[in-house]
Amino acid sequence: MSSVEVRSELTGVNKTLPTIAWALCLVGAWPIGLIIAYVDRSKTTEVYASHYSYLIRTIWIGMLFGFVSLLLSVIAIGFFTWIATAIWYLVRCVKGLVLLVRDEPISNPGTWLV
Repeated sequence: MSSVEVRSELTGVNKTLPTIAWALCLVGAWPIGLIIAYVDRSKTTEVYASHYSYLIRTIWIGMLFGFVSLLLSVIAIGFFTWIATAIWYLVRCVKGLVLLVRDEPISNPGTWLV
C-alpha cells in the first residue's frame, strides 16, 4: 500500500480511539486499551486494525513474559527479565504511538520483536 493510498484511506477517519488505546497501555491501564482494541479492530480501517493487532499482541506477549519473569524470580534472574520485559513493552508502545501519529501502518503486527 503506497503512501497516497494510506492517506486517502484515512481521510475522514478518526484516530482518537487508537490513540487512547496506546496511551492507556503506556500509563498502565492496559486492560481498558485491550478492550478498546478488541471492540474497535473490526470496525476500523486496515491501517488502524494493524495497530490494534500489534497492541493486542504486545499486551498478551508482555503478560507471558511477565509470568515467565515471575517464575524466574525464584532463582534471581527474574529481576533482569522483568527489566527486559518492561523495556520491550515500552519500546513497542512508543513505536506504535509514533507510527499512529504519522498515519503509518504497523508493517508486521504479528512479530514478537520490536
